[in-house]
Amino acid sequence: MKGKDEAKTHPGKFRRGSLTSVAVLLLGLFSTLLLVWVFVIAERQWNRFVWADVAMDMRIKTAMFHLWFEESITNGTQEPLRKTFSDLDEAIRLSDALVSGGKSEHGTVLAPLDDPRFRRHAEIARSRLARLMEVARQRYRNMPDSGIGSPIEIEFNAAFLEFDREARALEILLEKSALSDQVKARRLHVVIIIAWISIIAASATGLFRHERRRGEAEAALAAAYGDMERQIQARTAELSNANRKLQEEIVERQLAETSLVISEAEFRRLSAQFQTLLDTIPDSIILIAPKVS
Repeated sequence: MKGKDEAKTHPGKFRRGSLTSVAVLLLGLFSTLLLVWVFVIAERQWNRFVWADVAMDMRIKTAMFHLWFEESITNGTQEPLRKTFSDLDEAIRLSDALVSGGKSEHGTVLAPLDDPRFRRHAEIARSRLARLMEVARQRYRNMPDSGIGSPIEIEFNAAFLEFDREARALEILLEKSALSDQVKARRLHVVIIIAWISIIAASATGLFRHERRRGEAEAALAAAYGDMERQIQARTAELSNANRKLQEEIVERQLAETSLVISEAEFRRLSAQFQTLLDTIPDSIILIAPKVS
């Protein structure tokens, strides 16, 4: 009832207070949504960087395989050549992890690539690795005829370069996407900061207005109390004067009654004396009358 009465009495103040509360609530919800959005972008950015690292590890493993494979072919040694295939197997496993999910070289759990652009490059890179493995096994089986300048060596290098080009394109694309997400996250952070500053400013403004209205109400209440106290004092003074006059009138009436009682008693005394005097006068007259006669 008090809030309704205040709203009816001061509709402007009530409307401003309601607008401030609604603005603070909307800004709070907006900043919360932005925080959730930043979390989603940060999660996506982290995945982009992990995928880019895996793409780089794929290139490193494949480059090491290519280097040691060429050296083994040149030297004609088969035992080190068998060990170099482990690097290529690891690169193929990493490509499968990018496409279908799995673990990175360091054991980090990988989600499959979620963007068709990324998946296309990863699938092409995986097919290039499979082709590189096939050509490498052919060279391994025909080492005497797979030296430098041979058709199989040229095909082997071409398969390696095609893979490296696709893996490099995937790595660059992932890095650019991660950097773009970083820029978006930075902008969202700025917007969130501005939103929170606006919330703080709106709250401070509302609190300042509330305190100012409370101060004005306290001042008005103090003034009303002062006026009421002065009126009470004036009324008390009037009642005191009236009471004093009434007491004076009562005293005067009591004095008048006392004087009246005294006068009545004196009158009765005089009346009694006069009656006594009257009663004695006939007797004297009677006594004197015979003598006269």
